[in-house]
Amino acid sequence: MIRSLDGRHVRQLTFDPVDHEDPAWSPDGTQIAFVYLSADTERIAVIPVAGGRTELISPVGERAIHPNWSPDGRFLAFASNRDGDYQIYVMDTDGTNAQRVAATTGRATAPKWSTDGRTLYCPICRRAGDGFDCEIFAAAAPARSR
Repeated sequence: MIRSLDGRHVRQLTFDPVDHEDPAWSPDGTQIAFVYLSADTERIAVIPVAGGRTELISPVGERAIHPNWSPDGRFLAFASNRDGDYQIYVMDTDGTNAQRVAATTGRATAPKWSTDGRTLYCPICRRAGDGFDCEIFAAAAPARSR
């Protein structure tokens, strides 16, 4: 749902019988990327703010979370377990051309773009004794997205 700041105007965007989380507005304000939660998977989906059909853009069979638009709106960064532990990927906004940003040891999640679109930042956590050791990782965005 989209709700105005004063709470008086509410409009439902999705009518799917599943949960949605982690919405991310496109830089031009015309689309929202989000995580589509079904019984057995988490996928990245996109829907027009003006209304329309939900498009599932990440592949079936993997978990894809934390979508984040590039500053120019041409790409989405996200975390996925497609290669084992969660890593950061960048794909075109239609879900094609996914590319892993860097191989890391540990679980990488919640990517954020630098304002110029050249760098991606994300926390990486590794098990350490009874807890976790986390740090912020910076990686160059794929050349096609700069």
